[in-house]
Amino acid sequence: MKIIELDGSRMNSVENVHQYLKADSELPAYEGENLQDMRDMLSEISENTFIFVLNSERMQAALGDYSSRIIKVWKDLEQENKHLCFFMR
Repeated sequence: MKIIELDGSRMNSVENVHQYLKADSELPAYEGENLQDMRDMLSEISENTFIFVLNSERMQAALGDYSSRIIKVWKDLEQENKHLCFFMR
């Protein structure tokens, strides 16, 4: 089982979200800087992985509607990929 902690306070702009997820997290790398590429990368995870998003309220405040779109992708992926589980704190 893999546990990944993401710091929502570091995801304070659309560009920062993808740069942070690609460079500073333990997630696999992905090419583009968009939700579809992020989704594709996460859908390929085949090891049980718990992803904790700390300071999620700061991410939501900074990103507004884009954070809602990110969270929807994560929730959809939980349903589609039995190896993924997201927790927002």
